[in-house]
Amino acid sequence: MIKFSKLILVSFLILLTSCRNDNSDTAFNNSQTEPALRLKKISYSTKGYNAEFTSEIKYDINDRIIQITSNSTTTDIVYDVQNRIVQIDGYYTDNPSVHTNSKKYEYIADEIIISGLYSGVYKQEMTLFLNNSGLPIKTEQNVGDSIVETFFEYDNNMNIIHRYTNDFYENNYYSYDDKKNPYYAFPLVLQNYLNGFNLIGKNNVKWIKYFDSTVNQFKTLNVLLEYDPNGYLTRLENVQSVIHFFY
Repeated sequence: MIKFSKLILVSFLILLTSCRNDNSDTAFNNSQTEPALRLKKISYSTKGYNAEFTSEIKYDINDRIIQITSNSTTTDIVYDVQNRIVQIDGYYTDNPSVHTNSKKYEYIADEIIISGLYSGVYKQEMTLFLNNSGLPIKTEQNVGDSIVETFFEYDNNMNIIHRYTNDFYENNYYSYDDKKNPYYAFPLVLQNYLNGFNLIGKNNVKWIKYFDSTVNQFKTLNVLLEYDPNGYLTRLENVQSVIHFFY
């Protein structure tokens, strides 16, 4: 059975990628034919809990996201001379020596190797295999002593429409609206860091259909979406969370 936590559309961890060898972390976003959204702030709450987490996004003069600050944590984003994200460092704001979630990224041809920080040492976690558009078509993730492979299929807007593992432990289908995804302006490595693979693409997820092995059938999780007069997503609600977006 698919773990329910893996079906949540957005998971705040604060709170892919390469196109051959050139400017790999911006290749996907450069394919846009219209201006990207400039997301300034996100607020997130979990149903049943009287708490709200807010993240504010800081840009540099080149309009690159360089820092995200939330209630108690800070995340710094570091780029190389090719404008690719090579490190994302999350830590407690009042105690920067304590890391919350730190990653390093190595770009090799059509692959990205992601390493996470554990006890002061970066260890390889996952390898992304990319297509000619710089989108992940397969991942290999180290889970204990085994490797889990995940595969991705896309629509014409580069939205993931089918995501499944080699053992079909995960087997999800996605449906989308026709509005801009607030995270679409984010480099894909940063999208992956914040949201896993749930929000990669141009549009917003309306529902997820997943296979529940306990009853041997597919089930559907619906998402409520609200927009401003310009068609920008301002509120997202799923079975567990409520998220507001500010531009």
